[in-house]
Amino acid sequence: MVEAYLLIKSALYKAEDEGQMNLFSEFVKESCAKLGDHYARDSSPDHVLSVAYYSMSELSLKEVIDRHKDDIATQDLSFTYQGLLHYLNQILFSKTKFGDKISKETGDIVLQIYSKHQPESLSDVILNSQLTEFSHETALTLLNNKNMEIMDESRNYALDCLGKAVIHLELCDPDAAVALVLSLPKDTIVEQCVKYHHLMVDNTQTQLSHLAQLLRRHRPDVVITVLVHLHDNKIIDMNKALDLLDVHTEKLHDNIHVRDYLEALLNSKDRQNVFDKALKLLITIYMNRIKDKDRDLMRSNTKPLPHNHLPRGNGHFVSRYAWLDQLPPFQGSRSLVQQCEFYRTLTRATSPQGYRSSSPQGFIKSVSPHALRPSSPQTIRYSPTRDPSEPCPCCCCNEDLLKLQSLLCWKQTSQETARLVLELLDLDVKGHLSLEVLCQSRLDISIASDLIVNNHADLTMDYANSLLGNNTDNWVALMQILQTKISFEENRFDILASKHSVYMDAFKGVLSVVAELLEPVNLLGILPSSASNEMFLPYIERCFVKHKADQLQKQVFQKVMS
Repeated sequence: MVEAYLLIKSALYKAEDEGQMNLFSEFVKESCAKLGDHYARDSSPDHVLSVAYYSMSELSLKEVIDRHKDDIATQDLSFTYQGLLHYLNQILFSKTKFGDKISKETGDIVLQIYSKHQPESLSDVILNSQLTEFSHETALTLLNNKNMEIMDESRNYALDCLGKAVIHLELCDPDAAVALVLSLPKDTIVEQCVKYHHLMVDNTQTQLSHLAQLLRRHRPDVVITVLVHLHDNKIIDMNKALDLLDVHTEKLHDNIHVRDYLEALLNSKDRQNVFDKALKLLITIYMNRIKDKDRDLMRSNTKPLPHNHLPRGNGHFVSRYAWLDQLPPFQGSRSLVQQCEFYRTLTRATSPQGYRSSSPQGFIKSVSPHALRPSSPQTIRYSPTRDPSEPCPCCCCNEDLLKLQSLLCWKQTSQETARLVLELLDLDVKGHLSLEVLCQSRLDISIASDLIVNNHADLTMDYANSLLGNNTDNWVALMQILQTKISFEENRFDILASKHSVYMDAFKGVLSVVAELLEPVNLLGILPSSASNEMFLPYIERCFVKHKADQLQKQVFQKVMS
């Protein structure tokens, strides 16, 4: 056949007129088509020549398939069709679209070829190739009939399941699609959806695909993780992802998918380029959720929510200051891990002991302290045990407040962020004091210090150690605030001794730090003239010793360097 092709090709060059040239051209095309057929059935390394010969024959995809469909229909296993598969791969997975419109019948034959001779690529052809015309029933049957051993060993098993899920959705059978996506591990689905990211959006590129909408409803964590990966890969940016997640909905603070996506973006320092916009939107969501008093009323009529930890990463979310646990609505660190006060266990259906309450578990554990996990057939019924209008101090009822505090504890929190929180802050909002202190610490530290001293003087040292650092001016200003407070309280007749003692303890704690930061002459200049020398003598002595030690250290250093 090759010799015949070469003879005809040479005759074409010797054609005497246009008629002979057209005739020999048709002979060349037919010869190329037959050579293409030969290499299409070949299994040797030369099978790749099928692409070149079919290309020179100028046959359409339908015409190429028609030349083999009789052999395929008779299930002739004497041919491996390696060359035909190579040709189909080049056509179907090419970046340039082929212009031939094929029928469903031809599409079904293509799927049958892959099913028989390259089954591991069947789902790839269905989901990711340019082949769009085929019978969904045929595709589903072929996927279901794949050899189980091949399916178990194939790396594309997850893609097979996603392929079947997509087809079930096209056939209006969402229940079967749900069963398939629920059967796959999260990491496996994420890997496939990131690799074949076109599965996440529809043809208009403006909405989630049917598969993505199904995942959003039943596996929202998968959708969020995929969108974050696609953001990092510069495929779907934050603005487009937010549009896909319906960021323009009327009650944005109820859209937990937008919230979770923004949290994921802020949870890595590698995404600081989007921190400003993501933070502004997320803070607005948090504040609206905190101010939504109906949320606690809804909580009182539903089962306890799963336990939620603060996001953990190296981004904007950081560990909260421990003293925040002492500020309302919290009542100490133990109040965060206690059983939610909206609920208590009424009965355990199979327990003969009647009422039995659950024991609280640690905040850092993954098991919810608010949701028991009894083994079947035990059942638990819940009932509200407090007035829903009163704030519950548990972690689940204050999840948004905890996260907002975590964001504000970041050392690089900007003044613009602090101003935004204060603009949205109302006096009756849960956690008002803690949020105001954290924001004012970025805007005017003296206001933050005054708030702590006036409301929780017992937390003064914890607050100062967290936010004042080694800034001498801020420590001195805090000491003077305490000094003024003590002087004012001493002139009151109704002051309690215990309260006065709290202010004095805070003052002494701050003074001990100031004595380490100032030189003796400066320390003496800020001490009250009416104060007892006996009280301040230990601090003055400590300041003098520290000052002399620093001077001696400098002298020794200078001698060593000289």
